Amino acid sequence: MFCKSCGKKLEDGVKFCDGCGARVETSQSGVAQKPEIKPEEQMVQPAPQTIQQTYTQPSRPAVAPVAASAPIAPAYDPPLTIGQYLGMFLLMLIPIANIILIFIWAFGSDKNRNKKNFAIAYLILFAIGIVLSILLSSAITAIVTAIFSNYY
Repeated sequence: MFCKSCGKKLEDGVKFCDGCGARVETSQSGVAQKPEIKPEEQMVQPAPQTIQQTYTQPSRPAVAPVAASAPIAPAYDPPLTIGQYLGMFLLMLIPIANIILIFIWAFGSDKNRNKKNFAIAYLILFAIGIVLSILLSSAITAIVTAIFSNYY
């Protein structure tokens, strides 16, 4: 037995189609009967209808508004004073202490973020200075050796 709506093969005794859900009419003889086609129905073809579909924007689900809370003000470190900057620069003039202090300020657990950023910037400038001094000294050495190599 086959479904009249979708044509799927059905088991005997079922009342609804598994594929499309249409109701299955069971015949008494157990053999499916072919529907008779009338000549009038076969000749008449309805004119195709054009349906213009309009686009409707899907509605957005309603979102519950979030209760507004007071914004939390970020905790800013007080800026370093001129005296603190001068003290830091004077400490940088001490030969061995400057290396130790700059690493403590840059990577230590200092509360003041301004001092930490100053120390990191100082380390970056220090590294750039070392690279430039190596390049400059090697260039000067090459020039001097080129000049004095002609005299020997």
